[in-house]
Amino acid sequence: MPKEKKTIINTPAISSKKQETKTVLVEQQMLDKIYEQNEIIKKRLRLMVIANYLRIVFLYLPILIGLVISFVYLPSFLEQIFGQYAEVLGIGLPGGGVSAQLLEQIPQILEQLQK
Repeated sequence: MPKEKKTIINTPAISSKKQETKTVLVEQQMLDKIYEQNEIIKKRLRLMVIANYLRIVFLYLPILIGLVISFVYLPSFLEQIFGQYAEVLGIGLPGGGVSAQLLEQIPQILEQLQK
């Protein structure tokens, strides 16, 4: 008996299935890479959000607190300073604060200082 040669017939259906599996594998690899990149981007965005909160806490919040405190304490501090200058310049103020009388006398005070 003669040996029969086995011939593989490359039919279009078989080759298209191989092509489909190759493309599916390539697409799956690409999707995995995209997923990994998205995870890296998510981590970076998360760190950026945390950094923004830290910036608010350590930069803007102290400035805001300083402004609030200055509005509370600055008027009384300025009254004390102007009161001391009024005493030095010989201007007697009944309330101890800055009045319209002092504002009217400013040109006279400047003339005295220039002499």
